[in-house]
Amino acid sequence: ARGIPTVTLGCGQVNPHTAAERVCLPEFDRAVRVALWLAVGQAG
Repeated sequence: ARGIPTVTLGCGQVNPHTAAERVCLPEFDRAVRVALWLAVGQAG
């Protein structure tokens, strides 16, 4: 927003915002670990 460059992190969503929406748990787990590492420098 307002011209500020941002990065988004996919979290394993498949067909988001549809009746066929689901989450790929291994991809979700990996995204959580990456987000944790980015936030605090460790991935558990």
